[in-house]
Amino acid sequence: MKNFLKSGLLVAVAVMSLAGSSQAGVLTFGGTTGTNATTAFSNVAWTMALTYTANAGGPVAALTAGSLKIGGETFALLTASPPAPNTLTVAVVAGTNNDTLAVNAYFQASTPGGFGGIVALLAPFTVTGTDIVGSALATEANIQNLGATVGNTFTGSFLPVLPSVPVTLSGTVPAPEPGSVAVLCGLGLIVGRRVLKSRSSKKQEVAA
Repeated sequence: MKNFLKSGLLVAVAVMSLAGSSQAGVLTFGGTTGTNATTAFSNVAWTMALTYTANAGGPVAALTAGSLKIGGETFALLTASPPAPNTLTVAVVAGTNNDTLAVNAYFQASTPGGFGGIVALLAPFTVTGTDIVGSALATEANIQNLGATVGNTFTGSFLPVLPSVPVTLSGTVPAPEPGSVAVLCGLGLIVGRRVLKSRSSKKQEVAA
């Protein structure tokens, strides 16, 4: 029994550290697009994940990777010579829960000949909400408070080159980070399996 508890504790600690590391430097969003003239991008589900490097010395953080899926079309953050830097910008705005996190990013369609054409622009994509503490710095805490807090609102315009019709992205709840969900499910399976095995062993001992 002691060995079981010890093993379970070690697994739990390992999983918790993995979950923590998967959250660091990542923002995830999701929702439904608005109605527009392009059927492929009208009223369909969308999800976006952005990986960033926080900046404690200024209001702008750099985006290092990202993916955006709208309906059946997938886009990847353009990191090789994009038209402009891919950034997250933190700003303090007067009033309660008015501080913002603005995303400016360039994406490229993952499928050649897709609706995204060569380059697609996401700008501005703005998250509004939680009052951050201190100056408008792109620290890990400020970015997470603005970009990963349930209840903060976000809205933006995604402009594919082909066709050139803005796609509205909006919502109020960050999407769950897929890695965390998978890790937690894995923990449940491991612990559940150990418990069943322990119970089975006890039954066999009693029968003997």
